[in-house]
Amino acid sequence: EMIRASVLVSVALLWLAIACISPTTAIEVGSANDERTQPERRSGHSIVSFQNTTDTYLILFGGFRDTTNFFRANTQLYNDVWMFQTSTGNWTYKETSGLHPINRCFHTATYIANTNTMLVVGGCRKKPGSSYGFGTCDGMNDAFSLLISNWTWTQLVADSKGATNAALPGAKASLFTIVFMLIVTFFISTAK
Repeated sequence: EMIRASVLVSVALLWLAIACISPTTAIEVGSANDERTQPERRSGHSIVSFQNTTDTYLILFGGFRDTTNFFRANTQLYNDVWMFQTSTGNWTYKETSGLHPINRCFHTATYIANTNTMLVVGGCRKKPGSSYGFGTCDGMNDAFSLLISNWTWTQLVADSKGATNAALPGAKASLFTIVFMLIVTFFISTAK
């Protein structure tokens, strides 16, 4: 039941994000030549949607780019933050402060409206010392929040692979990160 509900919520959020973009708006994902005007092409990133009184925005975080095969030596992982304004079709690179998440892909992210934050949980990084192959994906179980009003990161849970404090169990369980984020979102949104 919980898994079915989380899938439905994820599909609904994706539909809402797509519905907020006008059918005539094309989202351009940039090339390496215009690094600061739009994000580089990538996969495994997250996009969350939020609105203020005048517009709808999408926030892109992380992901990877690989021109050959998944997690080869030339794979580039990202931890950058970009904002897309749906009314203008413009991307803006956002300088962030605080304790940044390390470069990652295949993480989970959600926007929490009443705190104006983006929550990022887990994901995958390249195993230290590895050179290539899908098996070099090292699952993480940390959590970060990004306060949108001042673009400041805060680490909520440290990764257990080097942390001295408590961490989330099940580093490689992407289903766990989805369920965790739904629970956190539910409790934060009902705490009004």
